[in-house]
Amino acid sequence: MNGGLLDHGCATLEYDGGGIGHFEICLVAVADLDITLRVLGTKGEARADLCSGALRWRAEDGAWKNATCDCTRPAHGFAGMRESLADFLDAVRAGRGGRADLPVIRRVHHAMLACMDAEATAKKSM
Repeated sequence: MNGGLLDHGCATLEYDGGGIGHFEICLVAVADLDITLRVLGTKGEARADLCSGALRWRAEDGAWKNATCDCTRPAHGFAGMRESLADFLDAVRAGRGGRADLPVIRRVHHAMLACMDAEATAKKSM
């Protein structure tokens, strides 16, 4: 926490079947927007720069392969805004719920609260 601002955090999630997910965010450490996705598995890994569209992947003990795909860059506001608005409009047109429905929002909120609680506990133990 930076005063009342949640400017950094991390969460580790354990999934059924033994999978582990790790999420990190820092809003103050980089000069430019950096949204990178890394997926590590027992048979390979992949990396994607979600702002530039640069992709990099390899199979277990294999050589890295590179590609670039066209990505949606936010024209205004934050990354993901255009995708969120497009999904909302598609949902209205199709008469369905959006992808970020109430259960998704609840899960994100609970994860954020867990990060804040973990930070508060860590500060108390110092």
